Amino acid sequence: MPISFKVLSGEMKINRKMAEDMKGETEISEYNPVSLARAYGVRKREYGFWEKTKNLFIKILAILFLIFLLIVPAIGIVAFILFGNILVNTLFISIVLFVTAHILAKPIRKRAVFYGRLKKTCRERGYKLRFERGFWESLFWSRDKIDITVNTGSITYSVHCLCVRRYYSTLTFADETSFYVSKRPLPNVFTAIFDLKPKKKSYQVSFPSVYTIGEHKAVNVIVVNPVCGEWFVKNRDGASEIAGNGETCFGYTAYSGSGFISDIVRKEEQKNIDN
Repeated sequence: MPISFKVLSGEMKINRKMAEDMKGETEISEYNPVSLARAYGVRKREYGFWEKTKNLFIKILAILFLIFLLIVPAIGIVAFILFGNILVNTLFISIVLFVTAHILAKPIRKRAVFYGRLKKTCRERGYKLRFERGFWESLFWSRDKIDITVNTGSITYSVHCLCVRRYYSTLTFADETSFYVSKRPLPNVFTAIFDLKPKKKSYQVSFPSVYTIGEHKAVNVIVVNPVCGEWFVKNRDGASEIAGNGETCFGYTAYSGSGFISDIVRKEEQKNIDN
């Protein structure tokens, strides 16, 4: 039986409309997302007021639980201090203060270890090392002031030092003049309940031309110390690709502290072998 053009046209319009409706659709539910493969194209009926009330109730319970977790140890500590003997109290407070100071001083300790290893390496191998900024200044990022210069005899390294205080962060090199650090929330149930998002901090970077003039090959460097968990670099399409220690992008090379020391030694040893 022949099919009229009008019927075919109507079917094509319906199919096109369905395709447009489904295009880009990755979730069936607004409040409880389910993949299309599992939902079988069926959308669950939901009530916005009830879903919002339920989420609010869960957040209130989570806050009360957090308060309970904080209050109980606090009461125990206060009772221990008030009713314990002086020697035990002093020992307990000293341990707490020591642990707190140890955690807060992590960037200082990591930077001091890196500087110490770099000084020793340069002294033993005859490299010329110069600290352009003071130790305490180097803990704070400067867009245009170099922290360190190292001359190995064949290469002059101009070094920016970046301090990432939380290891559970990601570093993304965006372009020639900027990068950013995203501090991710800890992966736990409270992060999911409160829908915590990463906090992004942007940095600007430049390398003064005065450090790239001379007979030696010039290499611009960013040393990440203390280091973070993951590094990324933006490609030409704007997508993030995983980067690693010794990654060269946008005219500079990124290292961890130990990676930088190992690489400058390796390059000089390779140069001596080639000669």
